[in-house]
Amino acid sequence: MYAKAIEQQASPHDLARGLKEAGAAAGHCEALAVAWGRGRDDVLGRVKGEVFGAPLYLDSTDWKVHVQVKGSPAVEEVKPKAVIRLNLKDATAKRGDPKAGGEGVNLEFDRKQLTKLFVQLEDIQHALDDLM
Repeated sequence: MYAKAIEQQASPHDLARGLKEAGAAAGHCEALAVAWGRGRDDVLGRVKGEVFGAPLYLDSTDWKVHVQVKGSPAVEEVKPKAVIRLNLKDATAKRGDPKAGGEGVNLEFDRKQLTKLFVQLEDIQHALDDLM
């Protein structure tokens, strides 16, 4: 219930109503709503600064096009590939710390796969735009 209140940035009234629907006693609902009303902005501010879900964040990206040269009999068709490198950093380390570890992930796409990825990214962008 509390995670939902944080996620939805619920008002004290909404928290009290949710707790009551969950079966909490009326007195407890009111007391928790008052406490939430007093500390809500502080809690939400602290939560926004925290990293949840993954220890790594996307620091930067690089890309290149890879074309295998047709020179050996084993290569029947030349197919260009897009190689995208995701440079990830440790989210628990302080930003700007030169000792902060990270790792890179290389993704390789042919034309069809890259087109599918772009369509999926556009769908994600539209979903995010709808939320704004």
